[in-house]
Amino acid sequence: TVLYLERGTGSPPFTEAELNWVASLGVHLAVNLENARLFRETREAHEELLASREQLTRQEKMVAIGRLASGFAHDLNNPLGSVIGFLQLAKRSMEKQSEVPTQSQKMVDKALDAADFCRALCRNLLACARTRPFKPGSETPFNVRNVIEGTLDICEARLRDAGISTQIDVPTDLHLTGDSTALRQVVMNLSLNAADAM
Repeated sequence: TVLYLERGTGSPPFTEAELNWVASLGVHLAVNLENARLFRETREAHEELLASREQLTRQEKMVAIGRLASGFAHDLNNPLGSVIGFLQLAKRSMEKQSEVPTQSQKMVDKALDAADFCRALCRNLLACARTRPFKPGSETPFNVRNVIEGTLDICEARLRDAGISTQIDVPTDLHLTGDSTALRQVVMNLSLNAADAM
């Protein structure tokens, strides 16, 4: 910062009192400029501190949610194993009997699909809580149409209550390699959101 003083031609030179006054003014200006700079830096540091604190709070919440989800998934997995076991026993028993209605067998198959889907969700929750790295090639190919149909079967009652009919326009031989549970979650979320919207 420069403080420039000038008097026109023919004007008397600055007196000592005037120069002292200008020097005093310069000191005050310099102090004010420095204060303004310090205030700006302090405000920026304060804003950064607030942002860091907010980020830390979010991270702490995510850690707590991760622990909660991990515990929930672990606790749910145990009774879910029993449900799947009993459904498998019921299916075997029904297959041995010739008089069991086809509708009952289909209902048991749907219940097994839903239970398997819940188990896969539990595995995903546990994997997220562990922050396990993604390993390409660990997935197996799956039939896209079968996954969509199975998920819509799980949502069937909700969709029916909302008066929604579904039509699947996917080739029967379309296969993908990846996480079929993630696709199930997408289809289920879309279906349930549609039911809510309708």
